[in-house]
Amino acid sequence: MPVSIRVNPEIDPKTHPYITTGLKKNKFGVPWSDARRLYHEITKEKYLVPVGISSHIGSQILELTPFMEAVRFLKSMAQSLKGDGIPLP
Repeated sequence: MPVSIRVNPEIDPKTHPYITTGLKKNKFGVPWSDARRLYHEITKEKYLVPVGISSHIGSQILELTPFMEAVRFLKSMAQSLKGDGIPLP
């Protein structure tokens, strides 16, 4: 079964505080340290296959910078997992 973990990138989307989902205080997604451990656990399971990383930083974002930060964060995570022997398609 394909699995993707929703990670909280702890990025400020610079939008209204009621609709942010990417900050540590928002509690949406798991912290990267926990996600990394979970990806390692997933690889030990016969029927689970890690296929991606999910993230959502908020809504009504009017600046490009938060998206660029989120993409850099996710790319870094994917490269880190690849270095651990867990390449994501």
